Amino acid sequence: MIAMTNRKTAVACLVGFALLLAVCQSSFGASAIAASADARELLEESGFGGGLVVHLGCGDGQLTAALHAGESYLVHGLDADPTRVTAARDHISSLGLDGKVSVEQWDSDELPYADNVVRLLVAEDLGKVSMEEVLRVLCPEGVALVKDDGEWKKTVKPWSRNIDEWTHYLHDPSNNAVAEDTVVGPPKRVQWIGGPRWTRDHNTLNSISSVVTAGGRIFFILDQATGSTMSVPGRWVLVARDAFNGVELWRKPMKSWALHTIRFRSGPPQLPRMLVTSKQHVYVPLGLGEPVSQIDGRTGRVLKTYDSSRGAEEILLVDKLLLVLKGTSVDASGGKSVIAIDTDTGETLWEHADLDGHPMPETLAADGKNICIQIDGSVVCLDLASGKRRWSYGSANLKKRQVLPKGFGKHVLVIADGVVLCDLAGELTAISIEGGEKLWSCKGGQGFHAPLDVFVIDGIVWTGNHPEDSISPPPVDDFSVGRDLHTGEVKYRNSVMVDLQSVGHHHRCFRNKASLRYIMTGKRGIEMFEIAEDNHSRNNWVRGTCQYGIMPANGLIYAPPHSCGCYTESMVRGFFALAPEYSATKDEATVQSRKSRASRLEKGPAYGTVQSAQFKPETGAWPMFRHDALRTGAAETELPETIARRWEAPIGGRLSQPVVSHGKVIVSAVDRHQIYALNQETGKTTWSRTVGGRVDSPPAIYKGLVLFGSADGWVYCLRLDDGAIVWRFLAAPADLRTVVWNRLESVWPVHGSVLMLNDTVYFSAGRSTWLDKGIELYGLDPVTGDSLHHYHYESKHPVFRQGKDQAESVREKAEAFQDRVVKQLARGSNRADYKTFLQSDRSGSFSMAGGTVSDIMVSDGVNVFLHQVKFSSDLRLQDDMSRHLFSTGGFLNDPAEESRTHWILGKGDFSILPFPYVAALNRKCEVDPISGMTLAYDGRAAWSVLRRRPYSKDPVIRVVRRAISDQKKGDAQHDWQVLIGQLRPKAIVKAGSQLWLGVVENNQGKLQSLSASDGQTVQTISLDVPMVWDGMAAAGRCLYVSMENGSVACFGEE
Repeated sequence: MIAMTNRKTAVACLVGFALLLAVCQSSFGASAIAASADARELLEESGFGGGLVVHLGCGDGQLTAALHAGESYLVHGLDADPTRVTAARDHISSLGLDGKVSVEQWDSDELPYADNVVRLLVAEDLGKVSMEEVLRVLCPEGVALVKDDGEWKKTVKPWSRNIDEWTHYLHDPSNNAVAEDTVVGPPKRVQWIGGPRWTRDHNTLNSISSVVTAGGRIFFILDQATGSTMSVPGRWVLVARDAFNGVELWRKPMKSWALHTIRFRSGPPQLPRMLVTSKQHVYVPLGLGEPVSQIDGRTGRVLKTYDSSRGAEEILLVDKLLLVLKGTSVDASGGKSVIAIDTDTGETLWEHADLDGHPMPETLAADGKNICIQIDGSVVCLDLASGKRRWSYGSANLKKRQVLPKGFGKHVLVIADGVVLCDLAGELTAISIEGGEKLWSCKGGQGFHAPLDVFVIDGIVWTGNHPEDSISPPPVDDFSVGRDLHTGEVKYRNSVMVDLQSVGHHHRCFRNKASLRYIMTGKRGIEMFEIAEDNHSRNNWVRGTCQYGIMPANGLIYAPPHSCGCYTESMVRGFFALAPEYSATKDEATVQSRKSRASRLEKGPAYGTVQSAQFKPETGAWPMFRHDALRTGAAETELPETIARRWEAPIGGRLSQPVVSHGKVIVSAVDRHQIYALNQETGKTTWSRTVGGRVDSPPAIYKGLVLFGSADGWVYCLRLDDGAIVWRFLAAPADLRTVVWNRLESVWPVHGSVLMLNDTVYFSAGRSTWLDKGIELYGLDPVTGDSLHHYHYESKHPVFRQGKDQAESVREKAEAFQDRVVKQLARGSNRADYKTFLQSDRSGSFSMAGGTVSDIMVSDGVNVFLHQVKFSSDLRLQDDMSRHLFSTGGFLNDPAEESRTHWILGKGDFSILPFPYVAALNRKCEVDPISGMTLAYDGRAAWSVLRRRPYSKDPVIRVVRRAISDQKKGDAQHDWQVLIGQLRPKAIVKAGSQLWLGVVENNQGKLQSLSASDGQTVQTISLDVPMVWDGMAAAGRCLYVSMENGSVACFGEE
């Protein structure tokens, strides 16, 4: 029995534990049963229901595995004994929990986790680790359970008074979108990353309607339908994640939501206002027009449904009082009323209906005593307890409106410290909440297809002023005046935003947000104006999601995904939680810790045993990602004119592209952290190897070695014959982990596919040159693991101070650049000004040349490339740019799912194009690069898979052949092109004289062979399931295909 205090029940875990207990009884005996019982009590004591769980001193892994009580748990075990680690991994694998539960050898007094990321830590003995170190990694209100004299002692990390929650669309019931948070700052570190990577479509209703957080959880409404076509209806769900580590806790289907094909910027404005939360509960209608439900934030179970709230359009929560604006239809503005519901009893306490006036969207606001709502040109104040009218200000327009105006609302209403702020007829008006009299007014600003931004921070009113309908405005004096809340007197003036904002392009289509220290705008990315100090920040490499924006809370900035094609050199993709920079003292300590590591190279038992000279280059092999260092996707091998399935090997899970050489087919089971080697002739598994993180893409096979990177921050070298470890190399600056897409990863992950060039293995560790102090690039001797070349690539964040920089020489350069863009590229929307050249990020309207993001590395045969950035073979950064293959969305991501992304055979110089690449394709520009959703090429020609209509989601695709030399201005000519049909492309491989396509048709796979010379169809093979993205390889007169059902198939001569 485990003695504890303050025990909480975990009902949602009981079913999972019962199933696990049944497995244990039949398979593992008494010790496993005891481990399961212990795990149940430990998790019940933590009281959260999921998140990242760490087991320090994991032993044989039985308790570690048992701590995985369901899909809401991610478990990591640490142990100093390598023998116990091996035993634990074997046990975890036997349960099929690889990846969901992982174990590593660890013997240090520093835990390998980022700050505030662990929800529960379990240890029978802390060993070298101090309680101070445990509290560092625990998230606020996270729990440590440590044995002391045979009893479990519980320690809870307290919630910091310096961070804040964000319970409503505009922070709280007052609509003052200001987090009372002093920790939130310019984003410099990854806290966690989740999905989706991309929203469905840029030009329609956004896939994320609203985001809120409380009690250490984050909730959001998501359309999880495919992005490959908008003909599929929306599949809306409510998702819950741990707010500090991003582990998904649950997702709940919704009956319906707004039509997903509504044009963007067209509303409806109510959507973000229909999700609110408290520490324990979430309130949301589970469908448009449905009544509001009270949902357990821990489990996702519906606790109550408030029938009187049917037709809800806006929700506020004031303590235990639920305020609902409801109506007969969200499209009509008549027949609206406001009701107050006791959340405990479900009783409707009062209802206010005004048959003459009609409430405007996005105007319901409340404090602890009052509720206010704008009705046309007037503001009405009601008593919160009774619903009785206290006063009204202004005149309502009694003409009944039938349809709400398009956009995301045009009105704003904020309550702060006894003052109501509203926008009436273009005037920002301050009204006393006690008597309803006017206090002061001033000219109101505008928003871009959004209401005026009004923030009250420490008694000062700040307002935005970005041009409402301008698609490409100049930087303006947003938030340049601060007024006293009670008198309207101007207290502060500044011109920071003129320098902070990038030129061109409209303000992003969402509301701005603020904290006690910063106003955070969305002109192009996240611009941060520090109110009291001079630490301003421009972050164009990250942005908020369309129609919602960002959320500053919990000391973090939450940036939901988007579908934007801007700044493709540096833009990060996914649902990001971003943390501010460490203190200078802590940064210095981290640097010293990194320097103290004696060697990054660890030699394995097979070190020095491989006779590499015996392995000669194999003609017809496919030894690395997309065949070679240039990533051509073109093999020398000639396939038979007709082929058939020879074997199929079930592996399970999500698979990578296969690589083939020296009798082995090597493939990665991505999320299971495993590498599999199959016999090339039979498909039988010859060996497998588990490592510490995802292997997101296939290894390289080189002279009897298997080389690959892992998301754990290490690069591994295995012996090809049996998978024994030759060496591993720590590429990450430090062994530090966080959560990425529900798996534990290094803060500096390495892609699985390393680059082999001239007897050197190249790779990078990191995600972005703008985050976590950048990206590390290495070139190693593949046989010994010795470091030959190294480059630290970190972008310099731009620095801004008060005032406007008037550097004439820079202005002249910018004007010359602008003339070239306008005159030579004609009608383009790309822009630059003096700041483009003055600041380190090199930000124009669409191009951001000051940094890059990680991707699989590529070569042109001489140099190596990380995304668009060029390095010499000894890893010296090059100023010039040259042609190579790259993907604007990353090689491992399907452009069919991610609109506005594509593959390019070009230089990657976005500054010379009038638009982002995707909009420039097939226009007569200064350059006309070879491009496609995917492509293959050799020394003479390229074969691209394109949509029939560029810049669309037309399901009809075409394949074109184009000469490599044909990239001059306006000279794009296709040697041939053929329409393939209403298919979704998945892979393309050139094998000798044939072009093999992998496509999806009606949710089934299909292989199609074309003549590379004229496009004529040679053979078609139907498959039961689709292949994975870019999941084909040609070698030894056979075609190898990784399938979505977790199997690898070989097709060869019949």
